[in-house]
Amino acid sequence: MCLISENTRDLFREVNDDSIITVSVPEDLQRNPILPSGASKKIRCGHYMVAVDLNTGFHPYTAAAVLKTGAPKRIGFQSEYSDYFFNIQMTKKKDDPVESSYRYIHHLMIDALKL
Repeated sequence: MCLISENTRDLFREVNDDSIITVSVPEDLQRNPILPSGASKKIRCGHYMVAVDLNTGFHPYTAAAVLKTGAPKRIGFQSEYSDYFFNIQMTKKKDDPVESSYRYIHHLMIDALKL
């Protein structure tokens, strides 16, 4: 399952609609950072082994979506609020490209999905 902004849906044309939850991002996101109820309901209906927020800065929509999955491994980048949402936190180092963090996250995901 993938949560994306509805204005980026075209980037994922090859992905089945059943595998994507789209949300509209309100203009007043900072004042109203609540995930829409329809998206929350779809997320709670699934079963997840791992959930990842790839935003290097804190984003309330994606952090809330990761938390709502109830996944045993909830991965995100460290921030002032990350302790409330993620049980595995990545630290973005200034001299290290973010891709190295993404590679490590990929490793964690593969490990979590092994049965």
